[in-house]
Amino acid sequence: MKHGPLYDFFKAEHRRLESLLNQATTTSGEIQEEVYAKFLSEMSRHISLEEKILLPEVLKTRLAKHFTLAAVVRWDHQAIELSLGKPPSPQVIAALRTILTTHNQKEEMAGGLFEVCEQVLGDKVQSILGRI
Repeated sequence: MKHGPLYDFFKAEHRRLESLLNQATTTSGEIQEEVYAKFLSEMSRHISLEEKILLPEVLKTRLAKHFTLAAVVRWDHQAIELSLGKPPSPQVIAALRTILTTHNQKEEMAGGLFEVCEQVLGDKVQSILGRI
């Protein structure tokens, strides 16, 4: 299936956030506090976009009661936010990488969150991207 603008936007966001997280640590394991702080801010913003704009729009549709993937994604968001609240350490960053890898797959895979959102939202996608 050809992906649309919503999928492309959020996939690019994931790659940007992964890059920031990677830049937050040096090869020797030291944490770059400024970069990590930017990652925290941007990750919180990203989750907020999904939780406050994207998912509420999808859950308004007639398919909402069958959309269990939204609940799974929301659980992941809670795990990510809990990790973001911890003081940065190599262990916290490793945990974030693990959570984000599986989480991003759930959103980006065929039949994943972003693909389903585009199908369900149809012509509302552009207006939602405008709000984002």
